[in-house]
Amino acid sequence: MHPGSLGYALAILGVFASIFTIVAYGFALHLPHSRRALTFGRVGYGMTAASVLGTFLTLGFIVFTRDYHYTYAVEHTSNALENWFRFAATWAGQEGSFLLWAAWTAVIGVLVLAKAGKYEARVMPFFVSILTFLCLIIWKQSPFHLLAAPSAADLAANPDWHFPPLDGQGLNASLQNYWMTIHPPTIFFGFASLAVPFVYALAALIWKDYKGWTSRVMPYALMSSAMLGLGLFMGGYWAYETLGWHGFWAWDPVENASFFPWLAVTALMHGLVVQKSRGGMARTNTFLGLLAFWLFLVGTYLTRSGALSGNDANGQMLSVHAFDNIGKNGLFFMTAMLLGYGVLGLVMWLIRLRSMPTRPTTGETLVSRDFAFFMAILLMMVACVVVTLGTTRPLFQSWMHHSPSSPEPSFYNRMLLPITLAAAFLMAGAPWLAWRKTDPDKFLRKLLVPWLIMLAFGFFMIVWVQGAERGLSQTIDPSSVIGIQTAKAWINPSLQRVLVVMLSAMGFLAALSNSMLAYRVFRAKPLAAGGWLAHVGIGLLIVGVVVSNTYERTERFTLVEGDAPREAFGYKFAFEGMTGKPMAGRPLNPEYDRTNSLKIRIAPPGIDEGAATNADSGAKTFVSQPRWFVQSLNVPSEALIKYMSWPAIERTPGHDLYLSLADTPERRATTVKLEVNKPVKVGSYELFYLKPIIEPGKYIGAQIYIKTDDGKVIATQPGLKVDAGMLNTDVDVKELPDEHGVSGAILLKMVDPATKVATVQLSLPGIPAQWQVPLEVTYKPWINLVWAGVIIAVSGTLLAMFRRTIEARKSGDDDDPGTGDADLSGGDWTAPTVDMPSAGLAMPIKVQKVSKQRRSKPV
Repeated sequence: MHPGSLGYALAILGVFASIFTIVAYGFALHLPHSRRALTFGRVGYGMTAASVLGTFLTLGFIVFTRDYHYTYAVEHTSNALENWFRFAATWAGQEGSFLLWAAWTAVIGVLVLAKAGKYEARVMPFFVSILTFLCLIIWKQSPFHLLAAPSAADLAANPDWHFPPLDGQGLNASLQNYWMTIHPPTIFFGFASLAVPFVYALAALIWKDYKGWTSRVMPYALMSSAMLGLGLFMGGYWAYETLGWHGFWAWDPVENASFFPWLAVTALMHGLVVQKSRGGMARTNTFLGLLAFWLFLVGTYLTRSGALSGNDANGQMLSVHAFDNIGKNGLFFMTAMLLGYGVLGLVMWLIRLRSMPTRPTTGETLVSRDFAFFMAILLMMVACVVVTLGTTRPLFQSWMHHSPSSPEPSFYNRMLLPITLAAAFLMAGAPWLAWRKTDPDKFLRKLLVPWLIMLAFGFFMIVWVQGAERGLSQTIDPSSVIGIQTAKAWINPSLQRVLVVMLSAMGFLAALSNSMLAYRVFRAKPLAAGGWLAHVGIGLLIVGVVVSNTYERTERFTLVEGDAPREAFGYKFAFEGMTGKPMAGRPLNPEYDRTNSLKIRIAPPGIDEGAATNADSGAKTFVSQPRWFVQSLNVPSEALIKYMSWPAIERTPGHDLYLSLADTPERRATTVKLEVNKPVKVGSYELFYLKPIIEPGKYIGAQIYIKTDDGKVIATQPGLKVDAGMLNTDVDVKELPDEHGVSGAILLKMVDPATKVATVQLSLPGIPAQWQVPLEVTYKPWINLVWAGVIIAVSGTLLAMFRRTIEARKSGDDDDPGTGDADLSGGDWTAPTVDMPSAGLAMPIKVQKVSKQRRSKPV
């Protein structure tokens, strides 16, 4: 039996096992004291999870072992792929990514089942129904289709054909990167985890349990926020490191489809903390719990239905990441998920809306943590609406039979600018706010020191921005799409200067205030510092994004092999050659080696490019190696060969130097026209063209002799394979190697049919061909704050998740999670134990009354 038959059978088994599980849990709800029904439900889920994981592993086996009987293997793996990438190719296609989603859902379901306690029978039917849909999609949109066998007539007409094929198409070169092995599993784990808040919120609405679900779902919400945030970071860094456009975020619909669920689940996390500590926001939290997962389904539909697979009216791709059209059956079940869960959740929420308990959550004054939380959640919801509406615009336009188009990046930048500024302001003040109301004098005293430090930073930013603007004005490229979009976002240069300083200063203040409190909290109770730590990261992220995107500078120039270095941003750049080894018959083409890189010698400011080391500073010149190579030679014609380039990034603490190709490098060789029986002197060589060799429709060649200055005669026959797309042949001149041992070369460019004149190109010792490399160098200031900010924010969120998990474990089924509302009447209230997710405001976990002797101490 072929392994695909096993995988197909396991997918079908997953459908029926999941239905059996739902029915069993239904009986468990109807007969709450029946242990047998609950046991059947657990056994059924075990069968479902095993079926899903077995299907995933079967596809992984087919891809890893390169079983070219299957279409999926032919399209996504190849003999040249490294072992690790062969396994990663499992989720490279649409069907494989659905399987990855299903596999993570099955794994997370085991955790939900084990930890649900008395909520098990309430939440598991809804959770398992997600696996039912996914198994149906995998069943109908199967990755186990066998490759159609060619007919006997086809094989007879094409004797070189093999069935099954001897090789596959493999991964796109941009996917042959370590990020392919870790980014998709990370982001899909975050996606799958969104199902947990969804099913708990749905159960809370059905059984009117608006408090008990908060403690149990909080660790999952934190986990979703952390893993989606980490996945977004990985995707951004992947783009930055691989694609060569010196950016990490382009507001592509696929990027946004991960971003707006993150906004929703992070808003949920803030709301859950408010509900746990203050007793309010039951309506908001159940809505957000439903919304986060449903937005993920919206993004999935948008990126997989084919709505974004085309071009807009200007010919630009709507998305560079979207999948092609999904099959009709798969689209049906995906649409059923989107509508079914959306309608069910919305109807239940509207039915329960009036009966859900309400409690004021804005505090008694504007200067209170209650109001800050209210505003933080509101800002995230507004941002979520903006990004969602912008991302789904092509879909609505298609439905209305209009030409679809995605909003320009400037739309998102401009709309989110005030939201980001307000969020940074709230994060900066949140550590010094108390619940209900805050004594203004105490608040100002606590904020005084970080505020003064922020003012000093603001003055520094004013000076720095003026210098950066002068440098930017000297290097700005009017044709740069990124530069134009950045300028549009700021509206005009004067406002840009003000907003950059304000955003940077507020981000800095947010990082500073939260780091001060995080340090104090960490000393007393390390696990409680997670939220403050997360906000430190968000503050640094704001500063890094604003500065690096606004004041990046790009220069383009061409480096010629052997010429003097070119200068940009105080650095000097010189081309030193290629690292690739030319393939047989192509001595002028090192790019046919997939390991080929360009060797760019860089001299830092103040360093002579001819010196290896500066004696005073110890600084050294160094070699940067952007990659440039042929993606695949497995094409029917040389004209179809595609080139791949990867940038090189030289990192310093204050900036990155980002080197990428501005265009295709060219090797300029000496060109000579030869007439039959007429010798031509070229350098120290004499060329004699004896005769052309022509086979109509197949081959054009020229018999040429090269005579060296010492009288040595070398016979060559450069030619062109006409039936192979004018492919050069027989160009090596092994008898004339250069000083590096590389063979000389002679290439035939053309033979005039009328005059028989042959045009050839030469690369020989003494008259070598010269590379001309169009280079684009970008100076990215403060970019490391972006990466550091995300890592700190995710680390803080995971720390908070760990603490909330311990809390949930201690709460038990007998505890009412909603009884955590403290009596807040009178007294001064502080919150020394805090955690919060990574965007918005920090929030205490436990409110405790302190003595008057402690009231004057900082929170």
